[in-house]
Amino acid sequence: MNIGHGEPKRNRVDRTPTHNDLAITNLVHLALATVQDAGRFGDRKVFIASLWTMMLRIEAQTGGTLTDGATLEHFKAWLLRGRRVTRDGTEEGAPLVVLARADFVAAMDHTVVAASETVMDGATFHFVLDPAVACSEYARRTQAPKAVVPATSETVGRIGTSRRPDTPRSPDAAAQVGSCRRFGPRRFGSRSVNVQPLVDADAGPGGIDRVQRLVGPASR
Repeated sequence: MNIGHGEPKRNRVDRTPTHNDLAITNLVHLALATVQDAGRFGDRKVFIASLWTMMLRIEAQTGGTLTDGATLEHFKAWLLRGRRVTRDGTEEGAPLVVLARADFVAAMDHTVVAASETVMDGATFHFVLDPAVACSEYARRTQAPKAVVPATSETVGRIGTSRRPDTPRSPDAAAQVGSCRRFGPRRFGSRSVNVQPLVDADAGPGGIDRVQRLVGPASR
């Protein structure tokens, strides 16, 4: 604990993904790339309810078991956890999922909006962003350095002297964003989609098919 600067200690959030988290994320990202038409709002946003329906469809056609015994409410609970978990377990790591709220409800299907509504601590979400399109939101982040005002003999406060530098990316962020645009094609049903699995089919004991289900206890 560092108390030298007199700053309050922030509660650390456990961002480490379990095998279960990674398996679910793999399914979520595949479903995100597959949802079309009314299930989307724009290119990046996929309604949570439509996403869940697509996940069930994929599992039914592929014989998956991750969603067995789970409901939309269970999935919403996982999304609220998954948004705080990163691929490498660090605070700066790439998030498993990125959520967004519906701001233009009048232009949307109110039934889907209501079914997708996910609330936590006063924050409301309706969408999951598609990583194949929202590359920057899924990129690894780094903490921006404090802005430094260069020494100058000019009058303090001159316009431009306190301009903040752009937030830098980590060395691998540009490569990660680029990889979003280079996903290999993968086919589901009659549509060819682009996805990047976050875990191999054989990752973890016994592979994805044998990891814990969506509502099972977390294991590391």
